[in-house]
Amino acid sequence: MQVQRLNWDLAALTSAVDAEYATALANYKGNLANYQALVENQQLAEDVYRIINLQYRSGSKPIWM
Repeated sequence: MQVQRLNWDLAALTSAVDAEYATALANYKGNLANYQALVENQQLAEDVYRIINLQYRSGSKPIWM
């Protein structure tokens, strides 16, 4: 009886650990995709800033455009 109970407890624990791992992995993948999108967005924003700044300094574009 005790052995059976221990086996059930072990199976329940294994299942809980597997579920927790799957949740953590899904969160990690989602967060990684979000981070990569933010990095790409920052790079694009820096490119836009650099181009606008060069245009402004060369006098070809006013700052408000």
